[in-house]
Amino acid sequence: MRGSGSRGGAVGSLSRTLTAAAVAIAASGIGARAQDWALAVSGFAVAPPAGYVAQPGAPASPSRLAISLTKPAEPGTGCELSFEALPGFEQFTQDALNRQTDRPGWEQFYREGLGEYYEVRSVDRFDHAGVRGAIVFGISRSRPAVADWKAELPTLIFLFYTPKGLSKAACFAEKDAFEARRSEFEAIARGMTLPR
Repeated sequence: MRGSGSRGGAVGSLSRTLTAAAVAIAASGIGARAQDWALAVSGFAVAPPAGYVAQPGAPASPSRLAISLTKPAEPGTGCELSFEALPGFEQFTQDALNRQTDRPGWEQFYREGLGEYYEVRSVDRFDHAGVRGAIVFGISRSRPAVADWKAELPTLIFLFYTPKGLSKAACFAEKDAFEARRSEFEAIARGMTLPR
């Protein structure tokens, strides 16, 4: 599901800028209360709802910014939101990316891309801010090699492709709390500002 190719020129510069901005956010100590997190260079922003605390997440690559939302009053409930710059996507219009969900079997892309980590139960269209995305419901599989990974956790994953890259929210809760948090998770996804 991630893009491939060399990261040079403008993308390399964007990667360095994203990394520098993530370090600046982490160094600022922000996270004591719910607030907007924005990265002006990318256009990615998050507006956590009341009761959630935002903190910088661990970036998996120089072109990826991650933000963790936790609900201190409810351990085991949270979201990881991220934006990843995808080299080459700038050649596509948003309309062309949106039309991908019109293709027969479009949901198979998400099933295959997430199937190693989740038992995917459903894939549906989820539109937000003029972007046709996907909402995937799955149960996390056992992944002993992945640090802090928890198996058997119900998860909603929201994915949005734009010409700048992939914005994603993966939200999870314990089985007994999951359905009660579903509407909050959708609100978190709708509270993201997608880089355009």
